[in-house]
Amino acid sequence: MKRAFRILSLILLYLLTTAKSCNDRQQSDAGRERSLIETTKDSLRNEFSSDTISAAFLQAMEVNAQLKLSDFYDYLMILNDPSTKEQFKSKASAMIRNLCIREDLTIQFLMPGKEEMKELTTEQLLSKAPGEFQIIERFVPSSVMVLTSFQKKSDSLYCGKMGFDVVSSRSGRGTDNFLVKTGKTVDVFLAKRDKIIGGDSIKAWTVFLGDMKITGIR
Repeated sequence: MKRAFRILSLILLYLLTTAKSCNDRQQSDAGRERSLIETTKDSLRNEFSSDTISAAFLQAMEVNAQLKLSDFYDYLMILNDPSTKEQFKSKASAMIRNLCIREDLTIQFLMPGKEEMKELTTEQLLSKAPGEFQIIERFVPSSVMVLTSFQKKSDSLYCGKMGFDVVSSRSGRGTDNFLVKTGKTVDVFLAKRDKIIGGDSIKAWTVFLGDMKITGIR
């Protein structure tokens, strides 16, 4: 994880050196500051756009994939909250699209109150009309495990797989409800995409989520 900490340090250094000062600076100080900013930007470009990826960087991106999976379920909760304003739901939809490698990937869910599986594409999930079934699953962060580490598929793509659990409420006899834990897998990708760093557009390594499938109910 040392490389991840180095990346974070570079970002913090960049933010600190680009912050506007309340005091006037000498011309020589401004020159040194500009030089430091350019050096930091170059280091960031090298870290995120390098064709050679270290094992430490791949491990850091696996952690990033776990965070994005958690974000996915946070945004899904926003979409399924009837009290949420439409403008926030629209933003949540856009964020989910940004997390996914493509719009036609498939996601498997259990229907609320049943043990019946439903499979939707990302686009179907985000375009369902008001009043349709709600997907109410709570992500369990501590359950995430790396099933397949990132493996190189091409010069601009790595693929992996993770396992995780979600919990949802089910109806029992009478008015009793109980929680059901569902095991799932998610394909994860590390791909080069256009990014803006320091005002410049570069091809940078970015984590995306792929198909999510149910592996069991327990």
